[in-house]
Amino acid sequence: MKGKFTRNSVILIVGSLSLAAVVIFGGTYLYLDRQKTSGSSQTSAYEREGGVQRQAQATIAPTSAPTPTSEPAVVAAAEEVQEPENAIHRYEYIIADCTWEQAWQDCINRGGYLVRIDSPEEFEHIITEITANGYDKKVFFLGGRRETTSSEYYWVDDKNVITGSPLNSPDCSIYNYWMMGEPSYQDGNIPENCLMTFFYESESRWVINDSPNEVLAFVPDYQGKIGYICEYEQ
Repeated sequence: MKGKFTRNSVILIVGSLSLAAVVIFGGTYLYLDRQKTSGSSQTSAYEREGGVQRQAQATIAPTSAPTPTSEPAVVAAAEEVQEPENAIHRYEYIIADCTWEQAWQDCINRGGYLVRIDSPEEFEHIITEITANGYDKKVFFLGGRRETTSSEYYWVDDKNVITGSPLNSPDCSIYNYWMMGEPSYQDGNIPENCLMTFFYESESRWVINDSPNEVLAFVPDYQGKIGYICEYEQ
């Protein structure tokens, strides 16, 4: 009885231990499997999330620094160039039996003015053109006159108002072109208050002289020989 108890007790104890081992092992296996599955899911989710993040980061272009815009170029306004008073312009030589006043008005109507000569260079240029045109036997009105109460000659503007400095002053740049002994302001009883130029054979050169407004009224021989010079700055 004593030995049988002992054997049965051993069997019972061994069986209990085996069952406990099975339970413990099975529980441990299930626990580890669950942990593995859970860890795998978390890792997979993390990796997926990380992949999305990495993909998102890869598709976002880095913000580049703004390209500095250059300031608009500032172009300095060209300063207006003052034309010298003795500039040489364009001239038109017109032959017509007219008065000085008619010549002055016609030049204005044409868009110019009765010529104003401001330098020896301009005078020589005009003489060259007159000769080239074959007009060396003509007399030409110039755009100068004097007031009837004055002994000084001036150029006139587009309103027929005297302007500038006296032309018969030694300080004038074309003073030496005056005919010797002129201006005389009159010829006998004929008043002379306008200017003209012509080739004076006694001095073998082109000269400036004063003349009446209506030359033909006093010197009929000048018919067909009277002209005037229109000056154009444009």
